Amino acid sequence: MSACEAKVPPSRVLMVNQKVKGLLHYLAVTTAVSVCFIVLVELGAWVLIPGRYENPPAVTADAWISSDALAAQDTVWLKEFVDEFCRSYHAHWKSYVYFHRDRFSGKHITIDSNGIRSTVQWGLQTNESAHPTRIFLLGGSTMWGTGSRDSGTIPSALARVIGKDPGAGPAYVVNMGESGYVSMQSILSLELELRRGNIPDIVILYDGVNDVFSAYQNSEPGLPQNEMHRATEFNLLKEGGRMRMLALGDFFDRTVTASVLQSLRAAVSSTPHPAPLHAELAEGIVRLYRGNLEIVEALSKQYGFRYEAYWQPVVFSKKNLSLYEQLQSDKQQHVRPLFVDVYRRVGQDSVLLNNDRFHNISSIFDVTGSPVYLDFCHITEAGNAIIAQKMFAGIRSSLLPPKTR
Repeated sequence: MSACEAKVPPSRVLMVNQKVKGLLHYLAVTTAVSVCFIVLVELGAWVLIPGRYENPPAVTADAWISSDALAAQDTVWLKEFVDEFCRSYHAHWKSYVYFHRDRFSGKHITIDSNGIRSTVQWGLQTNESAHPTRIFLLGGSTMWGTGSRDSGTIPSALARVIGKDPGAGPAYVVNMGESGYVSMQSILSLELELRRGNIPDIVILYDGVNDVFSAYQNSEPGLPQNEMHRATEFNLLKEGGRMRMLALGDFFDRTVTASVLQSLRAAVSSTPHPAPLHAELAEGIVRLYRGNLEIVEALSKQYGFRYEAYWQPVVFSKKNLSLYEQLQSDKQQHVRPLFVDVYRRVGQDSVLLNNDRFHNISSIFDVTGSPVYLDFCHITEAGNAIIAQKMFAGIRSSLLPPKTR
């Protein structure tokens, strides 16, 4: 008998089989214990923090409380605000503009049935005999007031400045900002109001951040944010299996397990490399923004309102950053090159520079030098007050009694 024909002893075969069975048993027990542990953790989280499974997790709320731009007393109400912000982050479909927030009533956040956030009308009497100047303010989350109480948003700060000016007549300020809106969505919101006869005296637009970020996200200027999701949702009814998978994926993203896995992945992965800077993309953003202002110009002539447009500041446009602000800038290094290029182009654009209704206030916080950012674009209530003061200077002449203009 050759060596090749030699048979393996039965005892050795039995030993190998026992090792394989032991390994499989170990894997089965380990898997079962792990699954049970995960289920228990999720059940516990479901009982203790049920809102996690109902509301989308806040993206930046965990960072705000650490901002060095906050006074000591601000951290008290900000914790309450973060809770309300997460609970109020529900929206309903609205034609043309995609969405509006649902009605919400809290200590720091109040939203009416039309999705409009409350503005404190400083000094405006309900029985005011004179017709108040109606002012619409449009923009994204920075105008809506992410990180600010109802009384601390830009619209409320503007109402306060107007109310304290003895020479200004009465004004009624409306906060028409909504999180994530690009400038075209704001203009559509305005057009919908005009269509139903709700015509303001003054319109203030406050844009920049979302127009740039959306273009980076979609690799195309002029689209709303997360446009790829809208395309997916449009076809879901024709793809039932994909709908179920999307629902399961969305639910999993809200779990504690998903948070742990995301944290582990972030710990082992490197910072994403910035996307190549495309001059066409940056130029497209500025070109479309110019076109949007032309639309507003035409609407203002047709409907008789005055408008002012403000290009907003971001942490990348501030010269002297605090340690916290530098950290927020570093977190967004992947999109920073596009922001820098677009903001440079806006500052050099001859058409915008010759438009006396356009105001580039991207460097407004260079004068103060103090910390002002909660993240890379949202600012403190004190920062909102500075923005509002600048806006007031631009519209004050329209608020004076006719004889003093």
